[in-house]
Amino acid sequence: MRFAFLLSLALLSTGCFRMTIVNGSAEAAATPAIDDKWRSTTVLDVVAIDTPLALDATCKEAPWARIEQRLSVLDYVVDVFLAGWVYESTHVDVYCAKAGTSVPGTLPPTTPTIPDGRSGPQQ
Repeated sequence: MRFAFLLSLALLSTGCFRMTIVNGSAEAAATPAIDDKWRSTTVLDVVAIDTPLALDATCKEAPWARIEQRLSVLDYVVDVFLAGWVYESTHVDVYCAKAGTSVPGTLPPTTPTIPDGRSGPQQ
Protein backbone atom coordinates (compact mmCIF):
# COMPACT_ATOMS: atom_id res chain seq x y z
CA MET A 1 0.00 0.00 0.00
CA ARG A 2 2.80 2.38 0.89
CA PHE A 3 4.55 1.65 -2.43
CA ALA A 4 1.38 2.42 -4.40
CA PHE A 5 1.00 5.71 -2.54
CA LEU A 6 4.61 6.72 -3.20
CA LEU A 7 4.34 5.71 -6.86
CA SER A 8 1.17 7.72 -7.38
CA LEU A 9 2.70 10.69 -5.55
CA ALA A 10 5.76 10.51 -7.80
CA LEU A 11 3.64 10.35 -10.96
CA LEU A 12 1.44 13.24 -9.87
CA SER A 13 4.43 15.42 -9.06
CA THR A 14 6.11 14.99 -12.44
CA GLY A 15 3.98 17.41 -14.43
CA CYS A 16 5.14 18.89 -17.67
CA PHE A 17 7.78 21.53 -18.31
CA ARG A 18 7.34 24.44 -20.72
CA MET A 19 9.75 27.27 -21.51
CA THR A 20 8.93 30.18 -23.81
CA ILE A 21 11.57 32.46 -25.35
CA VAL A 22 10.25 35.74 -26.79
CA ASN A 23 12.21 37.86 -29.28
CA GLY A 24 11.33 41.46 -28.45
CA SER A 25 7.71 42.46 -28.64
CA ALA A 26 6.96 41.24 -32.17
CA GLU A 27 3.57 39.62 -32.55
CA ALA A 28 3.87 35.94 -33.42
CA ALA A 29 1.99 34.25 -36.22
CA ALA A 30 -0.88 31.95 -35.24
CA THR A 31 0.67 28.77 -36.62
CA PRO A 32 4.22 27.63 -35.91
CA ALA A 33 6.80 27.53 -38.70
CA ILE A 34 8.44 24.52 -37.02
CA ASP A 35 5.81 22.40 -35.33
CA ASP A 36 6.56 19.80 -32.66
CA LYS A 37 10.21 19.26 -33.60
CA TRP A 38 11.84 16.55 -31.46
CA ARG A 39 15.19 17.82 -30.11
CA SER A 40 17.75 15.49 -28.53
CA THR A 41 20.53 16.28 -26.07
CA THR A 42 22.94 14.37 -23.88
CA VAL A 43 25.33 14.95 -20.95
CA LEU A 44 22.83 16.63 -18.60
CA ASP A 45 21.13 18.55 -21.44
CA VAL A 46 24.36 20.37 -22.34
CA VAL A 47 25.48 18.68 -25.57
CA ALA A 48 23.02 18.88 -28.46
CA ILE A 49 22.84 15.82 -30.69
CA ASP A 50 20.69 17.44 -33.38
CA THR A 51 21.83 20.17 -35.72
CA PRO A 52 20.80 23.67 -34.60
CA LEU A 53 17.50 25.02 -35.88
CA ALA A 54 18.04 27.39 -38.81
CA LEU A 55 15.83 30.26 -37.63
CA ASP A 56 16.92 32.64 -40.40
CA ALA A 57 16.07 30.07 -43.08
CA THR A 58 12.79 29.16 -41.40
CA CYS A 59 11.53 32.71 -40.89
CA LYS A 60 12.49 34.44 -44.15
CA GLU A 61 9.85 37.20 -44.32
CA ALA A 62 10.18 38.29 -40.69
CA PRO A 63 12.37 37.35 -37.71
CA TRP A 64 11.36 34.66 -35.26
CA ALA A 65 9.03 35.92 -32.56
CA ARG A 66 8.64 33.04 -30.11
CA ILE A 67 10.16 29.65 -29.37
CA GLU A 68 8.34 27.19 -27.12
CA GLN A 69 10.17 24.23 -25.65
CA ARG A 70 8.25 21.62 -23.71
CA LEU A 71 8.92 18.40 -21.91
CA SER A 72 6.05 15.93 -22.26
CA VAL A 73 5.28 13.04 -19.97
CA LEU A 74 6.88 10.61 -22.45
CA ASP A 75 10.04 12.75 -22.52
CA TYR A 76 10.10 12.72 -18.74
CA VAL A 77 9.74 8.91 -18.60
CA VAL A 78 12.63 8.50 -21.07
CA ASP A 79 14.68 10.99 -19.04
CA VAL A 80 14.08 9.13 -15.78
CA PHE A 81 14.71 5.73 -17.39
CA LEU A 82 18.06 6.86 -18.86
CA ALA A 83 19.12 8.68 -15.68
CA GLY A 84 19.03 12.14 -17.31
CA TRP A 85 22.65 12.28 -18.40
CA VAL A 86 22.61 9.68 -21.17
CA TYR A 87 19.81 11.10 -23.33
CA GLU A 88 17.17 13.81 -22.98
CA SER A 89 14.51 14.94 -25.41
CA THR A 90 12.20 17.93 -25.71
CA HIS A 91 9.71 19.22 -28.25
CA VAL A 92 10.21 22.63 -29.87
CA ASP A 93 7.79 24.95 -31.71
CA VAL A 94 9.11 28.04 -33.54
CA TYR A 95 6.76 30.92 -34.37
CA CYS A 96 7.81 33.57 -36.88
CA ALA A 97 6.74 37.19 -36.50
CA LYS A 98 3.84 38.29 -38.66
CA ALA A 99 5.01 39.42 -42.10
CA GLY A 100 6.07 43.04 -42.17
CA THR A 101 6.74 43.13 -38.43
CA SER A 102 10.13 44.15 -37.11
CA VAL A 103 11.60 43.28 -33.77
CA PRO A 104 12.77 46.26 -31.67
CA GLY A 105 16.55 46.38 -31.43
CA THR A 106 17.21 44.62 -34.73
CA LEU A 107 18.51 46.24 -37.87
CA PRO A 108 16.33 46.33 -40.99
CA PRO A 109 17.52 44.27 -43.95
CA THR A 110 19.98 46.16 -46.12
CA THR A 111 20.98 45.90 -49.74
CA PRO A 112 24.63 44.85 -50.03
CA THR A 113 26.95 47.47 -51.46
CA ILE A 114 29.48 46.40 -54.06
CA PRO A 115 32.98 47.86 -53.56
CA ASP A 116 32.71 50.08 -56.67
CA GLY A 117 29.80 51.98 -55.06
CA ARG A 118 26.91 50.32 -56.87
CA SER A 119 24.21 48.67 -54.82
CA GLY A 120 22.50 45.38 -55.47
CA PRO A 121 23.68 41.91 -56.37
CA GLN A 122 26.92 41.51 -58.29
CA GLN A 123 26.64 40.66 -61.97
